[in-house]
Amino acid sequence: MLLSVLANRKPLETVPTIGFNVKVFKKGNVNMKCWDIGSQFHYRTKWSCYCKGCNMVLYAVDAAAPQKMATAKKELHKLLDHGSIGATP
Repeated sequence: MLLSVLANRKPLETVPTIGFNVKVFKKGNVNMKCWDIGSQFHYRTKWSCYCKGCNMVLYAVDAAAPQKMATAKKELHKLLDHGSIGATP
């Protein structure tokens, strides 16, 4: 939903991402290419590949799924420790 709001300025009913979605759009004077990458195990192992060369990483967690918070935290720390995002905010 966040990607839809950023790109289209309106929320859409969504389901968890399987695989990935890419949107390219302009926000003010900034051209953005945003990747919405699924959190299934198979895709998590590829996250660091998609972060190379990024200017920003936005890591979102579904607050309606508190049972997934511990895994989300662990995976975020793995991504940060991997070094592929360097000094990316």
